[in-house]
Amino acid sequence: MRLPRKRKIFENLPVNYIDLNSILNAGKTNRADKFHSYIQLVYPEEIQFIFLIEGEFYTAVKYSNHFSPITYEYMEKRKKSSERGFCSFYEIDFDLAKLLTTALPAEPDRTFDLEEDAFTFDNNTGIMLVNYNIEHGIYYIKKGHLEYGYLQQKKVQGEIKTQEMFTSDTIHSINYYIREPLMQRIVTPHMRKLMTGLMTNLIHGYTEKTGVVKVESYLSSSKEVAEKKYTFLHNVILNRTNIIDNALADEETYIKGYAEWVKRFIAHFYKILTPEDNNKILAKAIHDYRYVLEKIKFISYIKNNE
Repeated sequence: MRLPRKRKIFENLPVNYIDLNSILNAGKTNRADKFHSYIQLVYPEEIQFIFLIEGEFYTAVKYSNHFSPITYEYMEKRKKSSERGFCSFYEIDFDLAKLLTTALPAEPDRTFDLEEDAFTFDNNTGIMLVNYNIEHGIYYIKKGHLEYGYLQQKKVQGEIKTQEMFTSDTIHSINYYIREPLMQRIVTPHMRKLMTGLMTNLIHGYTEKTGVVKVESYLSSSKEVAEKKYTFLHNVILNRTNIIDNALADEETYIKGYAEWVKRFIAHFYKILTPEDNNKILAKAIHDYRYVLEKIKFISYIKNNE
């Protein structure tokens, strides 16, 4: 399988020869590495695509019969356990990065198998991922017109959309995503550590004041309420007051979900502690993280009354 690309950096090197973390972190320190790209890891049973925006990890998907999102931890674990595999590294431009990182982690709204289905147009705005056997093309369609798209190393732009473009004999299938290109970064281990660290601080603070029984009960009940709106929290495991977080979500949703959990958790204690005691516990819990939490709007999400 090959996705569109702009420039080959290297191709088909044995995966065990690649220092993946060095590539993923190069953009943090080297100006020359701050470009958009993806890494392709080919294993016997799956292919992984890791997207970097301005040289830093952004999101990742795997392909095994279909595309699905994966966590940073899954990607690292798979590489460490691999005895076979090949790695390629390609530069891409920003428009292509937007299309790929919007479509590939999502479920398509419609799928056309051209051996069985007749492909039909509508006037929806969306993204089309077209399978030309080994190659894949991706196109942004807006109200009957092709805004821009990519196949191999070629970009097409501003052409009228026609039926023939998507009914070629070489096309096997078309996935249609009815949405605008939208950059959504997947949650990283760093963000996971930040949120679980904050929760642990709150748990310790309230346990010292009210005891573990109340904390366990309020922690569980507040999570149950929060996960009705933020379903990724179903995959955050509570073992009494210990949190095991391997949830998969985009970063903004993840931050809002934890803010909802925290807001509902501490609301229980305002019924049994003074506002002064609650404020002290919260201030102490966020102290080490306060600047980062402010930057990612976590504090404003907690204060939101919705």
